[in-house]
Amino acid sequence: MLNQTLVMFLMAAALLPLMILAAPTATSDTSRVQPTRQPDKEIVYKKTPQGELKLFVYLPTDWKAGGGGEKPPTILFFFGGGGGGGGPPQFFRKAVYSAPRGMVAVCAEYRISSVHQTGVKECVLDVRSAMRFLRKHAGEWGIDPEKIVAAGGSAGGHLSATLTFPNSKETDEPTDDATISCRPQAMVLFNPVMDLVAAFEDVKTAEIMRRNAPGDGDEEKKRFLRTYSPIEHLAKDLPPALILYGDQDTFLAAARVYAEKSRGLGNKIELSITPNVGHGFFNGQPWHGETLKKADAFLVELGILNSQ
Repeated sequence: MLNQTLVMFLMAAALLPLMILAAPTATSDTSRVQPTRQPDKEIVYKKTPQGELKLFVYLPTDWKAGGGGEKPPTILFFFGGGGGGGGPPQFFRKAVYSAPRGMVAVCAEYRISSVHQTGVKECVLDVRSAMRFLRKHAGEWGIDPEKIVAAGGSAGGHLSATLTFPNSKETDEPTDDATISCRPQAMVLFNPVMDLVAAFEDVKTAEIMRRNAPGDGDEEKKRFLRTYSPIEHLAKDLPPALILYGDQDTFLAAARVYAEKSRGLGNKIELSITPNVGHGFFNGQPWHGETLKKADAFLVELGILNSQ
Protein backbone atom coordinates (compact mmCIF):
# COMPACT_ATOMS: atom_id res chain seq x y z
CA MET A 1 0.00 0.00 0.00
CA LEU A 2 1.17 3.50 -0.75
CA ASN A 3 1.77 5.82 2.15
CA GLN A 4 -0.12 9.10 2.29
CA THR A 5 2.82 11.14 1.02
CA LEU A 6 3.17 8.99 -2.06
CA VAL A 7 -0.57 8.93 -2.74
CA MET A 8 -0.44 12.72 -2.84
CA PHE A 9 2.62 12.45 -5.05
CA LEU A 10 1.02 10.03 -7.47
CA MET A 11 -2.19 11.82 -7.68
CA ALA A 12 -1.35 15.13 -8.44
CA ALA A 13 19.65 17.95 -21.21
CA ALA A 14 29.86 18.90 -16.38
CA LEU A 15 29.62 15.60 -18.14
CA LEU A 16 31.12 17.48 -21.07
CA PRO A 17 29.41 19.59 -23.74
CA LEU A 18 29.41 16.84 -26.31
CA MET A 19 26.08 17.51 -27.97
CA ILE A 20 27.51 20.43 -29.91
CA LEU A 21 30.22 18.16 -31.28
CA ALA A 22 27.78 15.82 -32.98
CA ALA A 23 27.82 15.11 -36.68
CA PRO A 24 25.02 16.85 -38.57
CA THR A 25 21.83 14.87 -38.80
CA ALA A 26 19.21 14.62 -41.51
CA THR A 27 16.55 15.69 -39.01
CA SER A 28 15.59 18.77 -37.10
CA ASP A 29 15.94 18.63 -33.33
CA THR A 30 12.44 18.22 -31.98
CA SER A 31 13.48 17.59 -28.38
CA ARG A 32 11.81 20.88 -27.44
CA VAL A 33 8.47 19.97 -29.00
CA GLN A 34 5.85 20.00 -26.28
CA PRO A 35 4.59 16.57 -25.19
CA THR A 36 0.90 15.79 -25.46
CA ARG A 37 0.61 15.96 -21.67
CA GLN A 38 2.65 17.11 -18.70
CA PRO A 39 3.92 14.90 -15.86
CA ASP A 40 1.38 13.63 -13.37
CA LYS A 41 3.53 14.76 -10.48
CA GLU A 42 6.99 15.77 -9.39
CA ILE A 43 8.89 14.91 -6.25
CA VAL A 44 12.17 16.01 -4.68
CA TYR A 45 14.55 13.04 -4.51
CA LYS A 46 17.68 14.82 -3.34
CA LYS A 47 18.81 18.02 -1.66
CA THR A 48 22.27 19.25 -2.62
CA PRO A 49 24.30 22.35 -1.66
CA GLN A 50 23.34 23.74 -5.09
CA GLY A 51 19.61 23.09 -4.74
CA GLU A 52 16.89 20.45 -4.81
CA LEU A 53 16.65 17.82 -7.54
CA LYS A 54 13.35 16.41 -8.75
CA LEU A 55 11.80 13.44 -10.49
CA PHE A 56 9.02 14.11 -13.00
CA VAL A 57 6.63 11.18 -13.16
CA TYR A 58 4.21 9.88 -15.77
CA LEU A 59 1.86 7.16 -14.54
CA PRO A 60 0.34 4.27 -16.48
CA THR A 61 -3.08 5.10 -17.86
CA ASP A 62 -4.77 2.48 -15.66
CA TRP A 63 -2.82 3.43 -12.54
CA LYS A 64 -4.76 3.44 -9.28
CA ALA A 65 -3.44 5.03 -6.12
CA GLY A 66 -2.73 2.26 -3.64
CA GLY A 67 -1.47 -0.14 -6.26
CA GLY A 68 -2.97 -3.60 -6.48
CA GLY A 69 -2.43 -6.26 -9.08
CA GLU A 70 0.86 -6.75 -10.88
CA LYS A 71 3.57 -4.28 -9.94
CA PRO A 72 4.50 -2.13 -12.95
CA PRO A 73 8.03 -1.75 -14.29
CA THR A 74 9.73 1.64 -14.25
CA ILE A 75 11.82 3.45 -16.84
CA LEU A 76 14.14 6.18 -15.58
CA PHE A 77 15.20 8.73 -18.22
CA PHE A 78 18.28 10.98 -18.07
CA PHE A 79 18.49 13.95 -20.44
CA GLY A 80 21.45 14.90 -22.61
CA GLY A 81 23.30 18.18 -22.93
CA GLY A 82 26.86 17.34 -22.02
CA GLY A 83 26.33 17.94 -18.32
CA GLY A 84 26.20 21.64 -19.12
CA GLY A 85 22.64 22.12 -20.37
CA GLY A 86 19.39 20.35 -21.07
CA GLY A 87 16.70 19.28 -18.65
CA PRO A 88 14.13 16.58 -17.84
CA PRO A 89 11.53 17.83 -20.41
CA GLN A 90 13.86 16.53 -23.13
CA PHE A 91 12.45 13.06 -22.45
CA PHE A 92 8.85 13.92 -21.63
CA ARG A 93 7.75 12.78 -25.10
CA LYS A 94 9.42 9.41 -24.54
CA ALA A 95 7.72 9.16 -21.15
CA VAL A 96 4.33 9.94 -22.71
CA TYR A 97 4.83 6.84 -24.88
CA SER A 98 6.08 4.62 -22.05
CA ALA A 99 3.32 5.27 -19.49
CA PRO A 100 0.44 3.90 -21.60
CA ARG A 101 2.57 0.79 -22.17
CA GLY A 102 2.20 0.06 -18.47
CA MET A 103 5.40 1.63 -17.15
CA VAL A 104 5.93 4.25 -14.50
CA ALA A 105 8.04 6.69 -16.56
CA VAL A 106 10.35 8.98 -14.62
CA CYS A 107 12.44 11.87 -15.99
CA ALA A 108 15.20 12.80 -13.57
CA GLU A 109 16.87 16.11 -12.91
CA TYR A 110 20.58 16.18 -12.10
CA ARG A 111 23.11 18.94 -11.52
CA ILE A 112 24.51 20.65 -14.62
CA SER A 113 27.33 23.15 -14.97
CA SER A 114 25.28 25.99 -16.47
CA VAL A 115 22.90 26.02 -13.49
CA HIS A 116 24.80 24.49 -10.57
CA GLN A 117 28.45 25.16 -11.52
CA THR A 118 29.28 21.50 -11.00
CA GLY A 119 31.03 18.84 -13.06
CA VAL A 120 30.88 15.24 -14.21
CA LYS A 121 31.32 13.80 -10.73
CA GLU A 122 28.15 15.48 -9.48
CA CYS A 123 26.23 14.23 -12.53
CA VAL A 124 27.22 10.66 -11.69
CA LEU A 125 26.50 11.07 -7.98
CA ASP A 126 23.02 12.36 -8.76
CA VAL A 127 21.91 9.71 -11.22
CA ARG A 128 22.99 6.97 -8.85
CA SER A 129 21.09 8.71 -6.05
CA ALA A 130 17.99 8.86 -8.26
CA MET A 131 18.08 5.12 -8.95
CA ARG A 132 18.58 4.29 -5.29
CA PHE A 133 15.69 6.59 -4.38
CA LEU A 134 13.35 4.70 -6.72
CA ARG A 135 14.45 1.30 -5.50
CA LYS A 136 14.30 2.32 -1.84
CA HIS A 137 10.64 3.31 -2.19
CA ALA A 138 9.63 0.54 -4.59
CA GLY A 139 7.71 -1.46 -1.98
CA GLU A 140 5.63 1.39 -0.62
CA TRP A 141 5.06 2.81 -4.08
CA GLY A 142 3.95 -0.45 -5.64
CA ILE A 143 6.59 -0.62 -8.40
CA ASP A 144 8.70 -3.67 -9.20
CA PRO A 145 12.27 -3.11 -7.92
CA GLU A 146 13.48 -5.86 -10.25
CA LYS A 147 12.12 -4.19 -13.36
CA ILE A 148 13.75 -0.76 -13.46
CA VAL A 149 15.15 0.32 -16.83
CA ALA A 150 17.72 3.11 -17.22
CA ALA A 151 17.52 5.20 -20.39
CA GLY A 152 18.99 8.42 -21.73
CA GLY A 153 20.45 10.27 -24.66
CA SER A 154 24.06 11.35 -25.28
CA ALA A 155 25.34 12.46 -21.84
CA GLY A 156 22.18 10.92 -20.36
CA GLY A 157 23.03 7.62 -22.04
CA HIS A 158 26.55 7.80 -20.64
CA LEU A 159 25.18 8.53 -17.17
CA SER A 160 22.77 5.59 -17.43
CA ALA A 161 25.77 3.34 -18.07
CA THR A 162 27.53 4.67 -14.96
CA LEU A 163 24.78 3.08 -12.88
CA THR A 164 26.59 -0.22 -13.48
CA PHE A 165 29.90 0.98 -12.03
CA PRO A 166 31.13 -0.48 -8.73
CA ASN A 167 30.54 1.65 -5.65
CA SER A 168 33.36 4.10 -4.94
CA LYS A 169 34.02 7.51 -3.43
CA GLU A 170 34.18 8.92 -6.96
CA THR A 171 30.73 7.65 -7.93
CA ASP A 172 28.60 7.55 -4.77
CA GLU A 173 27.17 10.26 -2.56
CA PRO A 174 28.46 9.74 1.01
CA THR A 175 24.93 10.17 2.36
CA ASP A 176 23.44 7.51 0.04
CA ASP A 177 22.69 4.02 1.34
CA ALA A 178 25.28 2.12 -0.69
CA THR A 179 23.65 -1.20 0.24
CA ILE A 180 20.82 -0.30 -2.16
CA SER A 181 21.82 -1.27 -5.67
CA CYS A 182 21.73 1.43 -8.32
CA ARG A 183 22.12 -1.11 -11.15
CA PRO A 184 19.19 -1.23 -13.59
CA GLN A 185 17.72 -4.44 -14.98
CA ALA A 186 18.17 -3.16 -18.54
CA MET A 187 19.42 -0.10 -20.41
CA VAL A 188 18.14 1.76 -23.48
CA LEU A 189 20.84 4.19 -24.56
CA PHE A 190 20.45 6.75 -27.34
CA ASN A 191 23.87 7.65 -28.82
CA PRO A 192 25.73 7.50 -25.50
CA VAL A 193 29.40 8.37 -25.04
CA MET A 194 30.88 5.02 -23.98
CA ASP A 195 34.60 5.84 -24.16
CA LEU A 196 35.59 9.26 -22.86
CA VAL A 197 39.28 8.74 -23.55
CA ALA A 198 38.59 7.87 -27.19
CA ALA A 199 36.62 11.11 -27.44
CA PHE A 200 39.59 12.92 -25.89
CA GLU A 201 41.87 11.48 -28.56
CA ASP A 202 39.52 12.14 -31.49
CA VAL A 203 40.48 15.26 -33.44
CA LYS A 204 36.81 16.28 -33.66
CA THR A 205 36.27 16.27 -29.92
CA ALA A 206 39.71 16.57 -28.35
CA GLU A 207 39.71 20.33 -27.77
CA ILE A 208 36.53 20.46 -25.73
CA MET A 209 37.35 17.25 -23.87
CA ARG A 210 40.75 18.66 -22.94
CA ARG A 211 39.26 21.97 -21.83
CA ASN A 212 36.65 20.37 -19.61
CA ALA A 213 38.57 17.48 -18.03
CA PRO A 214 40.33 18.62 -14.85
CA GLY A 215 44.08 18.14 -14.58
CA ASP A 216 47.29 19.87 -15.60
CA GLY A 217 48.30 17.63 -18.49
CA ASP A 218 46.83 15.17 -20.95
CA GLU A 219 47.70 12.09 -18.90
CA GLU A 220 46.11 13.51 -15.77
CA LYS A 221 43.03 14.43 -17.74
CA LYS A 222 42.82 10.93 -19.20
CA ARG A 223 43.03 9.41 -15.73
CA PHE A 224 40.05 11.49 -14.71
CA LEU A 225 38.09 10.50 -17.82
CA ARG A 226 38.80 6.79 -17.28
CA THR A 227 37.14 7.00 -13.86
CA TYR A 228 33.81 7.85 -15.52
CA SER A 229 34.21 6.01 -18.84
CA PRO A 230 31.87 2.98 -19.30
CA ILE A 231 34.36 1.07 -21.45
CA GLU A 232 36.78 1.09 -18.49
CA HIS A 233 34.19 -0.63 -16.28
CA LEU A 234 33.15 -3.53 -18.51
CA ALA A 235 32.49 -6.73 -16.58
CA LYS A 236 30.52 -9.93 -16.75
CA ASP A 237 26.79 -9.94 -15.99
CA LEU A 238 26.07 -6.35 -16.97
CA PRO A 239 22.40 -5.53 -17.62
CA PRO A 240 21.16 -6.18 -21.17
CA ALA A 241 21.50 -3.03 -23.28
CA LEU A 242 20.02 -1.64 -26.47
CA ILE A 243 22.26 1.08 -27.89
CA LEU A 244 21.00 3.24 -30.77
CA TYR A 245 23.19 5.37 -33.04
CA GLY A 246 23.16 7.16 -36.35
CA ASP A 247 25.90 5.91 -38.66
CA GLN A 248 27.40 9.43 -38.90
CA ASP A 249 27.80 9.81 -35.14
CA THR A 250 31.28 10.74 -33.95
CA PHE A 251 30.96 8.35 -31.03
CA LEU A 252 29.85 5.24 -32.94
CA ALA A 253 33.33 3.80 -33.53
CA ALA A 254 34.09 3.63 -29.81
CA ALA A 255 30.64 2.18 -29.16
CA ARG A 256 31.35 -0.66 -31.59
CA VAL A 257 34.47 -1.51 -29.60
CA TYR A 258 32.49 -1.32 -26.35
CA ALA A 259 29.78 -3.62 -27.71
CA GLU A 260 32.27 -6.18 -29.02
CA LYS A 261 34.18 -6.31 -25.73
CA SER A 262 30.96 -6.53 -23.74
CA ARG A 263 29.66 -9.42 -25.85
CA GLY A 264 33.00 -11.13 -25.35
CA LEU A 265 32.27 -11.09 -21.62
CA GLY A 266 28.90 -12.75 -22.23
CA ASN A 267 26.70 -9.67 -21.95
CA LYS A 268 23.62 -9.05 -24.09
CA ILE A 269 24.22 -5.95 -26.21
CA GLU A 270 22.15 -4.90 -29.21
CA LEU A 271 23.67 -2.16 -31.35
CA SER A 272 21.08 -0.54 -33.63
CA ILE A 273 22.53 1.72 -36.33
CA THR A 274 20.37 4.02 -38.45
CA PRO A 275 21.86 5.07 -41.81
CA ASN A 276 22.45 8.63 -42.98
CA VAL A 277 21.93 10.36 -39.64
CA GLY A 278 24.17 11.62 -36.87
CA HIS A 279 24.08 12.49 -33.20
CA GLY A 280 20.67 13.25 -31.69
CA PHE A 281 18.77 11.72 -34.61
CA PHE A 282 16.31 10.01 -32.26
CA ASN A 283 14.67 13.35 -31.42
CA GLY A 284 13.35 13.85 -34.95
CA GLN A 285 10.70 12.03 -36.93
CA PRO A 286 10.37 9.36 -38.06
CA TRP A 287 13.22 8.24 -35.79
CA HIS A 288 11.58 9.34 -32.56
CA GLY A 289 8.82 6.81 -33.14
CA GLU A 290 11.00 4.16 -34.71
CA THR A 291 13.51 4.11 -31.88
CA LEU A 292 10.69 3.87 -29.34
CA LYS A 293 9.34 0.82 -31.17
CA LYS A 294 12.78 -0.79 -31.07
CA ALA A 295 13.08 -0.07 -27.36
CA ASP A 296 9.59 -1.48 -26.80
CA ALA A 297 10.44 -4.71 -28.64
CA PHE A 298 13.68 -5.04 -26.67
CA LEU A 299 11.90 -4.72 -23.33
CA VAL A 300 9.20 -7.18 -24.41
CA GLU A 301 11.93 -9.68 -25.34
CA LEU A 302 13.42 -9.28 -21.84
CA GLY A 303 10.02 -9.83 -20.19
CA ILE A 304 9.96 -6.35 -18.69
CA LEU A 305 7.03 -5.26 -20.88
CA ASN A 306 4.05 -7.26 -22.04
CA SER A 307 3.53 -7.52 -25.78
CA GLN A 308 0.93 -5.18 -27.24
